Amino acid sequence: MREIAARFGIFSLGIFISLLLQPAFSPAADVFVLKSNDIPAYDEVIRGFREVVGDSAFETFSLKGNPASAAQAVPTAQASHPSVILAVGSESARIAREQLAGVPTVFSMVLDPSEFQKNEKITGVSFQVPARAQFQALSSILPKARRIGVIYNPTLSLFVIRDGRQAAAALDLTLVEKPISSSNEIANAIKEMIWTVDALWMIPDQTVVSKDSFRYMLEATLNRKIPILTFSQSFVKGGALLALAPNYQDMGRQAGRLVQKILGGTSPGSLPSAHPQGYLFLNLNTANALNISVAPEILQKTEQIQ
Repeated sequence: MREIAARFGIFSLGIFISLLLQPAFSPAADVFVLKSNDIPAYDEVIRGFREVVGDSAFETFSLKGNPASAAQAVPTAQASHPSVILAVGSESARIAREQLAGVPTVFSMVLDPSEFQKNEKITGVSFQVPARAQFQALSSILPKARRIGVIYNPTLSLFVIRDGRQAAAALDLTLVEKPISSSNEIANAIKEMIWTVDALWMIPDQTVVSKDSFRYMLEATLNRKIPILTFSQSFVKGGALLALAPNYQDMGRQAGRLVQKILGGTSPGSLPSAHPQGYLFLNLNTANALNISVAPEILQKTEQIQ
């Protein structure tokens, strides 16, 4: 027994000495995930991201919709010594750019990637499916729709509108624009536009898009027998005719592949920002209400919503 105890004591002492000789423990994460809020779309992105990068060396912090939370998020990120930051949402991407500038960053769910593209430490996946693809989807269902109306706040959505202008010009369409500065102007903008357009393009503009404004736009367009082209399947479920919308898990997978390249030694600045793949969603009840007949080959490619 004494011999066993002696051996055990030597063994324990050896472990103790080896622990003393090791450097102080400093938790590290290969990837630090900073998300702007706790919403299902952001969680879907992270779920897709995990499918690609796995769960090892992975830490997540949510701002919970409060930019002031950066005061806690930044030191938390710095303490984890990440190799890459995944910023989910525009506010998170801005914090990473401005307060964690030394760390390579991949953004996702950002509407306007142009504000980050000049930074050699940042790349990512934009939120918006390109306007050209959206207009082509509309034309495949309504080839006679030539004038597309859009209501927007220039201070929020100029990047999207520029994309729309280029797409309309390339496809020989006319983009009818109604810039506004307040949600109180939406009703008048629709009244002025509704008789001059063949379709309404609803973009993710915070001034324009709300439950009340969508309800008003939907009623006006149904009465006028013109469709709404939107950016989210949730609005198609609510009555819009169609959306060419991203799959959020796919966006997370795209971001994961960019992160893998960066972890493998590729500079973020050499990786161009990516656009999400668009999936076509179509409300068949709305199509019937608008007297729109959809070709069978188009129906085969759509996620149909009754």
